[in-house]
Amino acid sequence: LLLDISAPYCSICKAIESKIFNNAQVIQQQATVVPVKIDNPAVAHEATQQLLKKLQVIGVPTIILIDPEHETEIKRWGGELYDQTGQTFIDELTRLI
Repeated sequence: LLLDISAPYCSICKAIESKIFNNAQVIQQQATVVPVKIDNPAVAHEATQQLLKKLQVIGVPTIILIDPEHETEIKRWGGELYDQTGQTFIDELTRLI
């Protein structure tokens, strides 16, 4: 599970979306995970708020790779994805899953 938590007012989120998640190779690689996007967690449903609290999400952007079978966090990214390339993200994702 690849959980992407962002907000419409977050310029870093928009840049990561454009640079990483709209990259054709990243889109292809995401076929190996279940991508889930939470846009604007401040106005999210109560169940989503509880999930974010459980995951200790304190801000956006937050991208979390989760092993759903064991309910464990494999990796967490934040604004540092802004400085990565799509290929770097693919390489790391491939290594982790």
